[in-house]
Amino acid sequence: MINRRNHLNQLDIIMKEIFSRNKAIYLTGILGLLISTIANADWSIKGVGTLAGIGVSSAGGINEPGQIIGNSHTAAGGSYQALFITGNNGIGMTELDTLGAYSYPSAINDSGQIAGIFTTARGVTHAFSTGRDGVGMTDLGTLGGRFSFASDINNSGQVVGGSYTTGTDSIHAFVTDANGIGMRDLGTLGGTYSYANAVNNSGQVVGYSQTADGQFHSFITGVGGVGMHDLGTLGGKYSFANSINEHGQVVGYSETAEGHLQAFITNANGAGMTKLHVGGNSIAVDINNLGQVLGYSGDDAFIVGANGGKIELSALDVIMEDGWSNIHVVALNNHGQIVGFGQHHNNSNEAFLLSFTEDTVFPAPIPEPQTYAMLLAGLGLLGGIACRKKTIKMS
Repeated sequence: MINRRNHLNQLDIIMKEIFSRNKAIYLTGILGLLISTIANADWSIKGVGTLAGIGVSSAGGINEPGQIIGNSHTAAGGSYQALFITGNNGIGMTELDTLGAYSYPSAINDSGQIAGIFTTARGVTHAFSTGRDGVGMTDLGTLGGRFSFASDINNSGQVVGGSYTTGTDSIHAFVTDANGIGMRDLGTLGGTYSYANAVNNSGQVVGYSQTADGQFHSFITGVGGVGMHDLGTLGGKYSFANSINEHGQVVGYSETAEGHLQAFITNANGAGMTKLHVGGNSIAVDINNLGQVLGYSGDDAFIVGANGGKIELSALDVIMEDGWSNIHVVALNNHGQIVGFGQHHNNSNEAFLLSFTEDTVFPAPIPEPQTYAMLLAGLGLLGGIACRKKTIKMS
C-alpha cells in the first residue's frame, strides 16, 4: 500500500510539473477549441454603395487613410463598371477617368496612387498607375509583349505585376521605378514564368515563379527588387506568395507534403515558411505591419491576430445582423479596416468596409494536433491518477 502511494505521488508530482510548464499551452488550447470568436470591442460594417445608387460594386484595395478603390455600376441595369475611389474611411465615392473601355484597380498607396489594369476596346490589356487620389492614368507599357498586369504599388509609386516578354508566350514579374517609370524584368527561378503580387516600401517584391524542374515556388527579392530568392514550400510541389509587410513577413499558400492546401506565414525578410494554423484547406491573402493576416479557410473568410488566434468574419454578429452573406475579403490596413464585397440583404454584391478597434481581443491560437494530443493525454492521465488515488484512500 505504501509503495503504491509513493509511486502515485511521484506520478502526481511529475504531471503537476508538466502541467505547470505547459499550462499556457493547455489553457490556450482549450480556449481556442471552445471559443471561435472573441472580441471585447465593437466591430462595425458599412456598405460603400455604388456610383449609380443601384447595381453592383466591388473593392480592390484600401490604404492607411482608409481610401477604398473598386469598380461600380454607373447606371441601373447597366453592364459597365467604372473605376472609383472614396475619401478617407470609405466616405464618398468618385468616378475616375480611365484610358480604355474597362479598368480594374489592384492596389492603392497612402497618397492615393492606384495601380491596376485597363482593357481597350480592341481587347489589349495593360498595367496602369495614377497620380495622387487616382487623378491621371498612365499606361505602363510592357516588357515587349502585348499584355501587362499590375498587382501592387508602394508609397514611392513603384508598381509590380507581370508582363509578356518580347517574342515569347512567357510572363515575367516586373517592378518599376518610382511613380511607375520604367519596367524592369525580375527574371525567374529557372523556369519560363514568374509573377509579382506585392511590394513593400523598401522595394522588396514577392510573388511566384516557375523553377527549373517545372514547379512553382514563392519568391522574395532584396531591397529595390534586387535578386530573387526561392522561399520553398511546406513540403509540396508549389507555393504562391500573396503579400508582404514592412518587416518582410510574407504570406500566401502552399501545398503540403500530404497534398493539402495550407496558408503560410514567414518571419522577417521571408525567412522560415511555417503553417498558419487556421483549420482545413486555407490561403492567406494579405498581412499588415502588426502581423494580422487576412485569408480564407475553405469558403470562410478569417483574420488571424499577431498571436495566431483566428476570428471567422462571417460568424461575426455585426455581419449577420446587418444582412451580409457570401463575403469576400480583399485587403486590410494597419488601423483595423478590412475591405471586400458580398451580398447585402440577398441582393447584388456591394463593396464594404469592415472595421475593428485596437483593443479587440483575438482568441487563443488553435494548438497543433500533436500539442492537442499531448493535452488530452496529460489531462487523461491526471484524471486516472486522481481516480486511483481516491480508490487507494478509500481502501
